[in-house]
Amino acid sequence: MKKYQQKLGKFGERIALKFLQDKGYDVIDKNKYYRTGEIDIIAKKGRKIVFFEVKTRTNYNFGYPENALDKKKLAKISQSIIKFLNEHPGITEWETDCLSINYDFSHKLAKIYHIKNLDFSDL
Repeated sequence: MKKYQQKLGKFGERIALKFLQDKGYDVIDKNKYYRTGEIDIIAKKGRKIVFFEVKTRTNYNFGYPENALDKKKLAKISQSIIKFLNEHPGITEWETDCLSINYDFSHKLAKIYHIKNLDFSDL
């Protein structure tokens, strides 16, 4: 099951990259790994850097894809973003978004929801 989830995650990230490029984002990096966790996609639009978490599902049996963003996952993302920002001190405008993707293989159709400004206030 883990291997399937990894393949689905990578598939979703490819969909996300195309979506972001179509929306005018310039992808700076992807799968940026730190010991604290991974940032799926780092992109730029205008002067703003956007850190994207990509969640992909093929059905709603376990809820919406973004429901997988629990406090533990958000804390890891937050720590990784802080590390990235420390490495790039010139960044002054940034946000953290989620791309929630539900893919229907039978119809080859992706529903993509761009959730802006994830809330880290409860961490």
